[in-house]
Amino acid sequence: EKFDTLEDQCYASSQGILVTGGLGADRSVEVFIPNSGDTCSLPSLPDARQYHTMDTISNRPIICGGSDTRTSCLHLTPTSASGVWTNYATMEQRRYDHTSWVSSAGLLIMGGYHSGTGTTTEIAGA
Repeated sequence: EKFDTLEDQCYASSQGILVTGGLGADRSVEVFIPNSGDTCSLPSLPDARQYHTMDTISNRPIICGGSDTRTSCLHLTPTSASGVWTNYATMEQRRYDHTSWVSSAGLLIMGGYHSGTGTTTEIAGA
């Protein structure tokens, strides 16, 4: 299929890899399309994110924590070029370099590198 713009190709693609933030790209959000090798930009994050987690719930990306935003969880709505990153949840513990898992109970946020969080778990948005 032929597309007029790279953005049209990105939004028409059913498979891509979402990349958010990171060292040197703190607020950047891009989709990498493996079939073509192209990347497309999505709306930037409202704040710097490094060492955060990203999960998908109901086909929406959710990012939580990070070295600069330790209690914040955001989601992209709607998932398009005109989308906006908005608050999804505020975590009880400050977390970065943690892990997460979408379970039947909700989005579990586990561990992390911050005083006292290494052995704790919470459900974001509960």
